[in-house]
Amino acid sequence: MGGSEQDGYATPAAAVISMAVAAMAIAFISVTSMQARLVRADWARSQIEYRLDGAQNMATLSIATSLRAPPYRWKQSALTHDFIITAEPEAPKLGLDAADGLDDALLARLGISDPASVRAALAAMKARAGLAWPADAASATIWRACAGALLSTYGRSVSTPGLAYVEPEAGNNESKWRAGEIWRVSITDTDGWRDERIIRFTGNGLSPAVVIGRRFTRGRKDPLACDTLIAGA
Repeated sequence: MGGSEQDGYATPAAAVISMAVAAMAIAFISVTSMQARLVRADWARSQIEYRLDGAQNMATLSIATSLRAPPYRWKQSALTHDFIITAEPEAPKLGLDAADGLDDALLARLGISDPASVRAALAAMKARAGLAWPADAASATIWRACAGALLSTYGRSVSTPGLAYVEPEAGNNESKWRAGEIWRVSITDTDGWRDERIIRFTGNGLSPAVVIGRRFTRGRKDPLACDTLIAGA
């Protein structure tokens, strides 16, 4: 029997189809692999947020019941992880209405080379809801780390607060629970992940605080205290 002259060979059309199927298979595997990586990354991120959220809850209770005067800074272990916690009441900080009067020497210790531009930028922010960073502070490491410890949109002071961090002291302050106070609480884990929140204490022991602002970032694994950073500048 006479065979076709293409017996044993793929026709051009079949070859094109095979190549297309192979390309689709490769694309499907690539997309699936990427999705799997994204799922793993999302899961890892959710685990980090879960740990930091738990540490925030523990820190809130420590702050609400402490009998020692703030600001606070301490190390705490939770869920088999270690955390560095910094907690500061916002009211004693310099308010933006007075921020344009920041002392040149203090700004210099914060790494600012052009104090006038920073004061002007801060004065222009009085009506805003959050504390932004002046352009001159883009490369000022100490400013980025510590401006929030001195200035606040919730600040009521006309002078910069003194920074001398202590550990909270376990007490029996359930009758007050710091009702109405606004605090900044920053928690950093050993990988440098940081959960920084602005919270308002409710006075309710079952739900001691509500979150009114939050930043989730990653930076230094061992952040120095701002009193140490500013004093050493």
